[in-house]
Amino acid sequence: MTNLPSARIAPRPSSLPRWVVGAAALLTAVPLSGAIAQSTGSRRNALGAAETMGPLPNDHRFRWMTAGAAIGSSMAVGYYYASERGERAGKCGPWNCALPYLSVSGALTGLFMAREFAAQRRANAPRAGDALAFTAARLRLPAEAVAVAMNDSLVFAVTDSGVQVLSNNARPVALQRRGAGLSLMRRIAVSNRDASLLIGTGNALWQTPIASGRLARVLSGAVDAMAASNDIVLVAEGARMQIRRLQEGTTKVDTVVAPGRVSAAHYDEAAQRWWVSADSGLYEVLMPASDAEKPSLIMRTAVGGQANAIASGTNWIAAASGTEGVIIWTRDMLAAQPSGVQQQPWRLKGEPRFAFDMAFMGNDLYVAGGVDGVTRIQLLPTPSILGASRQAGYANTIVARNGVLWVGDRNGMGMVRLVP
Repeated sequence: MTNLPSARIAPRPSSLPRWVVGAAALLTAVPLSGAIAQSTGSRRNALGAAETMGPLPNDHRFRWMTAGAAIGSSMAVGYYYASERGERAGKCGPWNCALPYLSVSGALTGLFMAREFAAQRRANAPRAGDALAFTAARLRLPAEAVAVAMNDSLVFAVTDSGVQVLSNNARPVALQRRGAGLSLMRRIAVSNRDASLLIGTGNALWQTPIASGRLARVLSGAVDAMAASNDIVLVAEGARMQIRRLQEGTTKVDTVVAPGRVSAAHYDEAAQRWWVSADSGLYEVLMPASDAEKPSLIMRTAVGGQANAIASGTNWIAAASGTEGVIIWTRDMLAAQPSGVQQQPWRLKGEPRFAFDMAFMGNDLYVAGGVDGVTRIQLLPTPSILGASRQAGYANTIVARNGVLWVGDRNGMGMVRLVP
């Protein structure tokens, strides 16, 4: 029998390889699913009530996946040109093995990176208001600042190694250091009458000239809270307050006992009034006009807890109450006696989660809120949270003057100068 030559059957034209179809489906379905079904979250408004957020911002996952796939494809091309056919282990060819594997792996890596970056942006976004960015300048210190004060040209930051004097300009620089021999420094105030610094420590109140000079012990006892004007200094240790008055060249020290531990003290320059927070209440310290009389306390309103700081504006009084947020009163609200009819203050709990310190600037209130940065609260027509700036990693103290904010940053071990 004659063997007929076998006919060679031409291969049937086939469609795209399966790996190409699978990769295309993966690169198309995942971004579209994220675009069609956008996630929503929840947050709390300024009054603490829950509200629904809008669609989350675009995480650009398609861009990241495309970039990852492109990098993977480039690696496959490099593998093709850098290797010889006989040296390719495992019979993994550049086009039928390396290219699909590296392309899909790069796309998945891009997807995971996009989701991680989007989660970080959502975690850093304020829960109330918008993300704010101010004109900022940073200056590193030898240690973290626990208290800060300022005048028109200088800033004074209290650290473990002394009071660091800083220049208050667009490019701040560290100048001299005052009180370097003291320990357990807690509070600071500036006396404009004689250009001196009042430094509160864990055992006494000290006074020293700003430029140069020796330290002088003014009052004994730990300083838990302090406020000062030109001729009067109020120092609190626990529930005991010492009020030092300088009148006509003579010094008189009076002792007043509060109902509970004094956690904050403040001198209201606009109204020339003294405020302290003690025993879950806001008290006014009435200073007598003559030396024959003693100062006295009068409760103006209940706070609901002890305040970390008290601040005053043109027509506003505010208290930073830690986890309770910020409490804001108008001056008219505090004019009536506690037994009288009083309006309820504004309590803002949405941002920040913990209120350490605060400062007024015009019709806005700025709150140092730890990891939440600096929160800006608009007071008119009614108090509302505008947003937060994360330019200070951990804002624990703040002061404002002449349109400039100085914020102590615990994470950055320094001071941040912000101009809203």
